[in-house]
Order: sequence, then C-alpha cells, then structure tokens
Amino acid sequence: MVKNVYIFGIIIFTIILSFSTISCNREKENYDRFKAAVSLISQTKAINDSLIKFRDSLEVKFICCYISSTEKHELLSFVLLQAKSKQFPALKVDKKYWIENIQGIDILFKDHNDTVRIEDIKLNSKAQELLRKGYITKDNRNTLMRPDFIKFVFCKNNYDNYFAYDLIFLGVEENRLRALDKPFYEESYYPNCLN
Repeated sequence: MVKNVYIFGIIIFTIILSFSTISCNREKENYDRFKAAVSLISQTKAINDSLIKFRDSLEVKFICCYISSTEKHELLSFVLLQAKSKQFPALKVDKKYWIENIQGIDILFKDHNDTVRIEDIKLNSKAQELLRKGYITKDNRNTLMRPDFIKFVFCKNNYDNYFAYDLIFLGVEENRLRALDKPFYEESYYPNCLN
C-alpha cells in the first residue's frame, strides 16, 4: 500500500513537472517570436521608413504590432491606435506582450495566434507608462474598431521577399474584384514563396 502511494506521488510529480516545462517552453517561444519580430523590423528598411513617416507626418507615438504566421509566411501588422488626428480606445492587454521603442514609437507586440488570456496580467514599467497615457488598459473589454494599419507579409524561407499593404489598398482591391464579380481573398496578395 505504501509502495502504491509512493508510485502515485512520483507520477503526480512527473505530470506537474511536465506541465511546468511545457508552459515555460511556450512562454520562451512567445518571447523569442517577439524578439525575432524586433530583429526583422531593424533589418527591413521599408518598415523603418514607414515608422519614420508615421512618427513625423502623423505624430504617432504608439502602435500595436500583431505577429502571426502561416505555413510559409510571417506577418507583421502595424495597427495605428494613436495619431495626431485620432485616438482609438485603449487597447486591452490580456495576453503576453512585448514593448520596444523603435524609431521613437512605442510598439506593443502581441502574438495574434496566442489564445491564452491572463486574468491579472502584470505590467512592466513601460506598460505602466502606456497605461497612464491611456493607450492600453487591462480592465476594459476589447473594442471593435477598424484603425489604419500596414501589414508586411514575409516569406519564411527568404525575408527579402515580402509584400506590404494597408487598409486603403485592401478596400480598393476588394471593390475592384467585386465589380468584376470575383471573390476577394487577402491571402492572394501574399508573396509567392518558392521552396
């Protein structure tokens, strides 16, 4: 009987250790994705030029960058939530995030594929500053909005092969295809990634 309790204890300990290891690996994977996105931004002149334009022309001080991927593509969607002429409701932060200041703009990175919500998320000092400015919140509900954005779609096998577009481009293309009675698929504008 004592032997069974001992074996049961070892099994429970092993299961808990496994879940803990999986959780830590997943968290490290998230932060590695954020760091990879920051690196990709620093290496891509078109992104830096866009950020400089946002900063200088629109007086943008805060952007959310959603990171997502497909089998062949890596996507960085820069959503303008604050500019000289408009301020969207505060962005709810309830998932893992990363904040970097690039080209004088605070960029909050979120993994679009992350589905794990954190009830009482801890905010680092930079996030606390964004909270005080009203750019982010941890309490309000998510708001449906259609802010301006620019999306960069990269081939995973060649980051020099990418396509960038914005909300205006998508609207024009969708209207053009509807006028021709053709279906509209955003993915059809992704770059062709040869194996």
